Amino acid sequence: MPGLAVGEAEPIDFAHLDRQTFGDAGLAREVLGLFLTQSAALVAAIEDPGADRAGAAHKLLGSARGIGAPAVAAAAAEAERAFLDGSVEAERAVGAVRRAVETAAAAIREHLRGGASA
Repeated sequence: MPGLAVGEAEPIDFAHLDRQTFGDAGLAREVLGLFLTQSAALVAAIEDPGADRAGAAHKLLGSARGIGAPAVAAAAAEAERAFLDGSVEAERAVGAVRRAVETAAAAIREHLRGGASA
């Protein structure tokens, strides 16, 4: 992806996704579509002080690992820890999750439009 800093990972590891979906492009598209929907709902829950924010972060962590979204997984793991610990860093972690999901979602949409190679 153009514009990545040295050492910065791609938002989505499409080779990982290909392994997870056994090379089935249709299944990969379906999984990516599900991730787009689920991640938006989970980010909304993570941003909602009345929700189970740690639980939502944990679910996002698992989903991100499943599709190969390392930055989303890292941000979700940090948010989960912050929520469970009652850390003052929790709100910063919410912003990091939102940004990571936005970046991953943009890469997914580009991929689904055929703008990126698998």
